[in-house]
Amino acid sequence: MKIAIRTALLGLGLLVSCAKSPKAGPVPIRLEGAVVTTSVEWEADLTAFELVSRPGVCDPNVPIRQLELHRTVDGSPLVIPIDLEKIRSGDSSSNALLLPGDLVRVGRE
Repeated sequence: MKIAIRTALLGLGLLVSCAKSPKAGPVPIRLEGAVVTTSVEWEADLTAFELVSRPGVCDPNVPIRQLELHRTVDGSPLVIPIDLEKIRSGDSSSNALLLPGDLVRVGRE
């Protein structure tokens, strides 16, 4: 079985590869915290900030203050903080492209 390799360059300057079998079903992006839904289908070029900005993803009654991206790279956990204030002010350097299987934690404080 041939494996397709997808590579994404994070705003943090990390090169991360994710292997996915073309015959396997789509691997979702998981969400935890102040959210309305617990998973969404992965899409190419989707960033963490774009995801939580979509209607129906986050709880509209909770102000979002923290955002973390959790990913496993070569068997090791990686936590990437997303600086919402920087992104909202126009600096997207802390925003990250999402990969299949990522976990986005949305926090209040």
